[in-house]
Amino acid sequence: MKNLFLYIVALLIIFVFTGTAKEFKFCVLGKKGTVQVKTSKSKKLEDVKTGDKLFLNDNLVLEEGSYIGLVHNNGKTIELAKPGKYKISALSNAAEGKKTSVLPRIANMIFNNVNRGNDLLTEKEHKSQMKSGGYIERGIGEVYLPIISPVKNHYINKNVTLCWNSYRGNPDFEFKLMNRFNKVLLTKTSADTCISFDAESLKLEKGTYYFWTVNLASDNDYKSREACFKLLADNEITLLNDTLKLLKDELGDDNSAPSRIVYAFFYEQNNLYDEATKAYQQAIKLAPDVYDYVVLYEDYLARAKSSDR
Repeated sequence: MKNLFLYIVALLIIFVFTGTAKEFKFCVLGKKGTVQVKTSKSKKLEDVKTGDKLFLNDNLVLEEGSYIGLVHNNGKTIELAKPGKYKISALSNAAEGKKTSVLPRIANMIFNNVNRGNDLLTEKEHKSQMKSGGYIERGIGEVYLPIISPVKNHYINKNVTLCWNSYRGNPDFEFKLMNRFNKVLLTKTSADTCISFDAESLKLEKGTYYFWTVNLASDNDYKSREACFKLLADNEITLLNDTLKLLKDELGDDNSAPSRIVYAFFYEQNNLYDEATKAYQQAIKLAPDVYDYVVLYEDYLARAKSSDR
């Protein structure tokens, strides 16, 4: 009986250590140049791809002029730009420290959205895939006007700007703003493809969703899908600012491109797309030669326009 007990304990110890070794430590946010990894299961170096997960016993190798941006499973970020060999175990130890509460949730969102296991498209291929015209024809007599603004957006302040794509011939557009009861609150006809207004002047309530559409002034059937936005209530803004303060405390003074992407995902998670857009643009500005960050930004823009959100 005693031997059986010792055997079970030994199995549990092996299981715990095996599970720890298999737990990934980092996800690759972006890279440039030649970055390779040697895993515990492979005797040869393999190219690292954006979205790859790196494990405790892996080793990274960066060649001259290469770069990699990583996010730890606790949400902390690391940039490597010096050529050489790096142990994931050492990098993980550097990323660990005081406990985090906000970052792990954001890290989970990042892991679920960054392309996993597949190399990103080439710059030419991705631009071709992302390119779209000013309208999409879905059938005879039916035209869908794409909007540029997010389908669902939250605003902290009173200044609201909504945009949509142009249409062949640059015709006039009719913009309509409605409340949840479908009552029209504002109508405007213009050749512009954006409209800006002061929410307070329209007496829009905080914490309430408002809906908008745009169509060709000459034909109501040529219209966009319905989108919405909300002015955050005071208590929502307070909660948001408290969480943002925690996030800043957990990230510390890190002002790298990967940390900007972490902020971008935080804002996206809260439907604050204006702030998320700025964070992505800051990341690209900090690392202008890392095209993977441009791809992440374009993927974010596609998610922002998705009707599934």
